[in-house]
Amino acid sequence: MKILIATQNQHKKLEMEAILRNASVTLLTLKDLNDFDEVTEDGDTFEKNASIKASYFGNKHQMYTISDDSGLMVDALNGAPGVHSKRYSSTGLDEDNNQKLLNSLKYTTNKNATFVSNICFYDPFLKEEKHFTGRVEGTILEKPRGTNGFGYDPLFYIENYQLTYAEMSNDLKNKVSHRSIALSKFKEALHEIINHI
Repeated sequence: MKILIATQNQHKKLEMEAILRNASVTLLTLKDLNDFDEVTEDGDTFEKNASIKASYFGNKHQMYTISDDSGLMVDALNGAPGVHSKRYSSTGLDEDNNQKLLNSLKYTTNKNATFVSNICFYDPFLKEEKHFTGRVEGTILEKPRGTNGFGYDPLFYIENYQLTYAEMSNDLKNKVSHRSIALSKFKEALHEIINHI
């Protein structure tokens, strides 16, 4: 079964392939289809944004499609950056996003945060979608640690592992991350989805 991932990001593809191995699926990205189209993600929740991307590209290519919308929700910032995590700073660059986050938390002792991922699976033939959500609790450090990963990974610290996402090996991150939790739920449902198809 072929599934389109509604992203240009090859890093996401590798991460998803690692988690979904042995699931009898072949994953393609928009880049594999030479599709450089962009869709406006103007939803106010991760679920809505994942749905916007999955349904748009699923209908466009008439392929089963999964889309991930993820972000960081910080308690002291009333859930920000949330759905604006990728474009939190004016440039949207990882380093600038991280710096803005650190500046925003400079005068608070509450550093609790949650990484959230919503995976939307869209069936363009039945016009149906299913959602799978993963959440991981952590805290924001005062300075970055680690060189792996991307985005807010160097600042997001998980107490149980005494590591930031950016200090974890790919294998460990693929077992414990918010995206891996959402994808594992999708993988569990995949057998039923394939039988339904």
